[in-house]
Amino acid sequence: EVGGLAETLAAGQKNARADEQFTHLLSTRRMRNFYNSIGMYISGCRKRNPYNPAYLHPDDMAELGLNDGDTILISSDHASIEAIAECDPTVRSGVVSMAVAWGGLPGEDRDPAKYGASTNMLISTDHNVDPINSMPRMSAIPVNLKRIIRNSKYSD
Repeated sequence: EVGGLAETLAAGQKNARADEQFTHLLSTRRMRNFYNSIGMYISGCRKRNPYNPAYLHPDDMAELGLNDGDTILISSDHASIEAIAECDPTVRSGVVSMAVAWGGLPGEDRDPAKYGASTNMLISTDHNVDPINSMPRMSAIPVNLKRIIRNSKYSD
């Protein structure tokens, strides 16, 4: 037996309590004209969308003191990434929504305004894993957001 219903429910309740230390949920999304990472290498697509914004509700933007184009730090219990914030009134308050398949590989220090940000970095494969199929949580990832001041860190 893989695990009983009571065991699965208990694991879900434990995860929910751990998630209370975070302010937002990262919801992954798709972008028009992009199929996974393929659009990143097509100049016409990149001209329209040079990066994958971190879309936030206007109330969340105001609460964090953000304007469109500000850089934010998105932190899960696994890692942190930098992203570019943009307002989207269709995103629910308490949610940050970003397209997947952007950014660099682990260890690459890339400007999110030029290369986008990899939401995969925020995903853990050793916890928050489905007990039946072993798939990691890939959306509704608990995160905290923080406005950061850009410096000359990126220069290529």
